[in-house]
Amino acid sequence: MIPASMLFGFWIAEWGVIVPDSGRSVALNPGMSFLLNEINPKKKELDCIVHKPLIYFYGELPDSLTLHLGLSEIGIAYPPPQDSAEGFTWRIRKPYSDTLPEYESLLRVLFGNIGSQSLLVGDSVISFIYYDAPLVFRDSVEVKVKKQEVRVRNRHSFMIYNIYYCIDTQRIFYLDSLPPGERASLVWGSPPELNRIMRGLGFSFLSSNQFAQCWDREICKPGTLFYRLPQEKTDALIPITVSPEPERTLRAMWVLIRKGAGS
Repeated sequence: MIPASMLFGFWIAEWGVIVPDSGRSVALNPGMSFLLNEINPKKKELDCIVHKPLIYFYGELPDSLTLHLGLSEIGIAYPPPQDSAEGFTWRIRKPYSDTLPEYESLLRVLFGNIGSQSLLVGDSVISFIYYDAPLVFRDSVEVKVKKQEVRVRNRHSFMIYNIYYCIDTQRIFYLDSLPPGERASLVWGSPPELNRIMRGLGFSFLSSNQFAQCWDREICKPGTLFYRLPQEKTDALIPITVSPEPERTLRAMWVLIRKGAGS
């Protein structure tokens, strides 16, 4: 079902993956590799990095808007932010689209990135905003593997969702959610596809598929733990402000860790 905010007003959506300190040696997909010491060569120790977050814009956008991320550092960003005082700010404009065919506008609203080829930051035409940034975050999920059983304990102070653990490419275990402080056994079977989870959260078909294309192979590597943070935790880790305020702000930040096959 199409959210009403996609047809009336505008909304933004963001996804990304946090690679904690224990996963700094993770070999990411070709084209996604990123050396953490390139963020800040003087800073040798980082708690983690939020990797390849993408922010999309949908709906009936205003002529201009401002997006601000409350981060102390950013590594790579496209397009570059225009202001870095007390965080990082992008000033975004919507070009005139009188020549855009009516059916194309409708298709973008229903199925694609409404910002595709229709947003300007400075002189750059964008369909999303991309950044990599160091982040203070500690993974607190314990994993114990014994024969055909995978048990996890959530030592975070918040609920975690969509928990995957891979023993090998033929055995991926899954659990929908786990409250703080609790233990549970993950279920071996046919875990839900990432793009279906993202669509269920409200992401568009194209952005959900883009997320799955980036990360499907990563969760199928032995010893990999992958789970999603609640949005309120994402908002606390990476504060975001958009002016004028959108009808909806949808954010899905995941955590990827290489625990090791014998964790």
